[in-house]
Amino acid sequence: MKSAWTALLFIWCWAAYADTHYVSLAGTNNSPYANWPDAATNIQLAVDQSEASDTILVSNGTYVLTQTVSIAANVIVQGFGGTRDEVIIDGNYPAASNGCVKISAAGAVLRGFTITRGFNTNFLNVAKGGGGVRCTAAGTIDDCVIVSNQTLYDGGGGIYMTAGAVTNSVVSFNNTFNQLNISGGGIYMSGNCLVSNCFIFGNWASCYGGGVYGDKADNVVVDCIISNNISRISNYSAASYSHGGGGIAITKGTVRNCQIINNMTTNTQARSYARGGGMHISGICLVENCVIRGNRLIGRLYNYGGGGVASYANGGVLRNCLITENIATVDGGGISSGPVNLAGGLAVQNCTIASNNANGIGHGGGFSIEPSATGTNIFENTIIYQNTAAVSGSNWDGTTGFTLTNCCTAPTNSLPGSDNVDDDPLFINAINDFHLSNRSPCINAGIYRDWMTNAVDLDGRSRISARYLNVVDIGAYEFLPKGSIFTGL
Repeated sequence: MKSAWTALLFIWCWAAYADTHYVSLAGTNNSPYANWPDAATNIQLAVDQSEASDTILVSNGTYVLTQTVSIAANVIVQGFGGTRDEVIIDGNYPAASNGCVKISAAGAVLRGFTITRGFNTNFLNVAKGGGGVRCTAAGTIDDCVIVSNQTLYDGGGGIYMTAGAVTNSVVSFNNTFNQLNISGGGIYMSGNCLVSNCFIFGNWASCYGGGVYGDKADNVVVDCIISNNISRISNYSAASYSHGGGGIAITKGTVRNCQIINNMTTNTQARSYARGGGMHISGICLVENCVIRGNRLIGRLYNYGGGGVASYANGGVLRNCLITENIATVDGGGISSGPVNLAGGLAVQNCTIASNNANGIGHGGGFSIEPSATGTNIFENTIIYQNTAAVSGSNWDGTTGFTLTNCCTAPTNSLPGSDNVDDDPLFINAINDFHLSNRSPCINAGIYRDWMTNAVDLDGRSRISARYLNVVDIGAYEFLPKGSIFTGL
C-alpha cells in the first residue's frame, strides 16, 4: 500500500510542477508566458522558459525564423487552436539558411505543425543535415507536415534522424539540393529510428533514397505510403557515380506494410550507376508485406537496373510482396540483383512478380541476376509470370548466382533449382488482381519454412492454417475458397 501511495504522490507532484507556456503572434512577451495575453511571440522564448515535462502551446500563424528552434529538454511543443496546416514554422529561406527545428532531448515531442522553407547550408556547422527537422535524441515528430525544405550536407532534406520517431505525418517536396553525394531527400535515418503511418511524397535526393534512406539495423519503416519520389543526379563531374532507390534505400533495417509506388531513379551522366526505381537494398534487411508498383528506372548503359527493386552486395529478404507494373530501361523490370560480394544474396520468399517490363536494352522482365562472386540469390514460393523484356528473358535472366525452389515461372528448362512449375498461375484477373483463382496450380504448392508459423500473407491472412492442411501457397496471397469468412488473427 505504501508503494501505491508513493506512486500516486509522484504522479500528483509531476502534474503539479508541469507548466504550460503560450506562444502567439498577438502575445505581449510577458515571461513566463503563462497565458494567452502574456504569450511569447517567438517559439524559442517559450521553449527556453520551459523545463522537463512542460508543454508549449503555439497558436495559429506563421512563425518566421531568424535561427533554428532548439528543443533541448523533455517538453511537448504543440500547435494549438487549428489544424497542422494553420500553425507554420517558416525557415525563411533564402533570407536565412538554417534548419527549422532541432530536437536533442529524449522524450521531446513536436506535434501539429507545418514546417517549411528550412535550408541547412552551413558547412562548418556540425549539425548539418535536416533542412526541416534534425532529431538527435529519442524524440517524436507527430502529426506534422514537413514540406519544401532542403539540406546541402549530411542528408535529410526534410528530416535527419539519429534516433526518435516520425508518426502520422506528411513529408513532401523536400530535397538534398543539387549535385552532391547526399541521401534521403525526405527522411534520413541513422540509428534507432521509426517512421510510421506517414505519407512520403514528391521528395528527391542526389544520391540514395529519394523518399527515405536508412543505414542502421534498428531502422523501421511501417504502414507508410512512399510515392512519386526521385533519386537523380545532374551536373556531377566524377567519372563513376552510383545512386538509386527512388522511393527508399536501406542498407539495414525493416520495411513493413508499405506501398512503394510511382517512384523513379534517373540520371543524365554517361557513367553513373543507377539502381532501383522503387527500392534499393544492400544489407541485412527485411522487406515484407509491401506493394512495390509502378516504379521506374531510367538509365543508361552503366546501370545495375531494377525498376521495382535493386539488390546489391548482401541483399536481405523480400517476403510476401507484390512487385508489379515496374519498368527498367536496362535489366530487371521487377528486380535486379547486382554482384554479390558477401556470403549471401537476396532471398525472395512468397512474392508475386508480375507485369513488369525491362525495355530499351533490358534483359529479365521479372528479374535479372548479374554474375555473383560468392553468394546465391534464392527465390522460394514465388510467382514470376507475365513479365516482358526487350532483349531476352521475359520472366527471368541470368546464368549463375541464383536458385528457384517451388516457384511458378516460365520457362523452367535450364532453371537452377527444384519443384518449379511453368503453368499459368491463373490469377483472378491477369491485369490487376493477382490473387489465385480456384484452379491455380500455385495452391498448396509451396515449401514450408520456419518463418511461416505465425506469418500472414499480403492480405493479412495466416500463411499456415490447419483448415487448409498447413500447406503454403505460392505467391504473395494465400488462396481463400469462395464462401470463406476471414476474421483476421
